Amino acid sequence: MSHRPFFAQLSLITLIVALVLGSTLFFSTSNQDKLFSWLTLLFFVILTIGMYFIANQAVKSKNKSRFIALSMGFTLSKMVLCVAIAVAYRASVTNVSNRFVFILLGIYVVYTIFETYFLMKLSKIK
Repeated sequence: MSHRPFFAQLSLITLIVALVLGSTLFFSTSNQDKLFSWLTLLFFVILTIGMYFIANQAVKSKNKSRFIALSMGFTLSKMVLCVAIAVAYRASVTNVSNRFVFILLGIYVVYTIFETYFLMKLSKIK
């Protein structure tokens, strides 16, 4: 499978999320929320790219359970990371609004759906 469709669709999803995020944060007065939101987006883009390349190698393996275990483990790890990031951000930033939770959750859901879609496509390759 060529990497081009993945990166084209990832770019499109990221552009859409960035436009929505930018319009959401336009009127925000908190620079901390803005920085957190953009770093969250960058974090998920990097995580998605890493997942794609690791899963692409796993799908070529003769052991199909490796791909399934990797997919489930990656999804669980990402969920735990998101909770840890939310707790750490909440604990370290003063005067934080609850908006950051919705932003984190929204980006998480969008990229999880995208990753699931591509994992399903990868699983049908072999």
